Amino acid sequence: MPFVNKIASTLLIGCSGDTDLTVNDGGITLAITDAAVDDASEVVIEFSGIEFKPRTESAFTINIDPPKRINLLALQGSQSELLLNNKSIESGTYDWIKLKINAGENITDSYVIANGTSSYSVYMPSANEGGLTLNQGFTIPATGGIHLTIDFDLRKSITAPQAPDTNYTLTPSLRQVTTSNTGHINGTVSSTTMQDALCTSTSYAVYAYEGQGVTPDDVDNLGVEPITTSLLTDTTFKYSLGFLNQGDYTITFTCHAADDLPGSSETLNYIGTTDITVTAGQTITHDF
Repeated sequence: MPFVNKIASTLLIGCSGDTDLTVNDGGITLAITDAAVDDASEVVIEFSGIEFKPRTESAFTINIDPPKRINLLALQGSQSELLLNNKSIESGTYDWIKLKINAGENITDSYVIANGTSSYSVYMPSANEGGLTLNQGFTIPATGGIHLTIDFDLRKSITAPQAPDTNYTLTPSLRQVTTSNTGHINGTVSSTTMQDALCTSTSYAVYAYEGQGVTPDDVDNLGVEPITTSLLTDTTFKYSLGFLNQGDYTITFTCHAADDLPGSSETLNYIGTTDITVTAGQTITHDF
């Protein structure tokens, strides 16, 4: 069956921790999740559409009309929000997806709330103005459809403004997974761990790396990079690492996450580094 270009509005629905993987034949469900960033209470991104590129046909766009704002900080761990819900498009192989967002300079269509109440616009440089492209291909089967989740890693993607600039810069780091192939890691960090001699700050986070026996490193675009991170909840000190492909991982805890600036190298102290195996459809519990 040939591909047909389709332009249509989509319905976005609320976030959920219980992922329904049921997709109709020839359909696609597309969800957004987030790895958190420090020093912000909201990171709101305005989505205006999703462009798809079939392997043998021209790209087509599904518009979101009106555009939808999503607070990515509400979608940590196993939480996600649907951009497409069981949308019927042609089955077959696709080369890429492009998320179209509105993030103009000095315009608060997308914005960050920091320092409690201060609002800053989120600006996506001109090189990325066409959208956020994920070049990880996928196939929509004629029977059963597909459920994808995109991890919008804010720790790697958002850079705070430098005076006199007042825009947060968006340089996207996105991770696309087939949701049915993923699992989660949850747990709690004890007060004993947070009082460790290496814990000389209170900016708590848990980092995850692909593979076992990995020596942890910060987010600096060099060498080993965390695949995702999780902040701790304010009062119960729980963490949640969501939507990890089935396989082996190294996880670690740090008290110095706020010192970890994307694109530069910082020396962080890591505590309780542990090997973990993730199984699809399951949540592994590990406490530090």
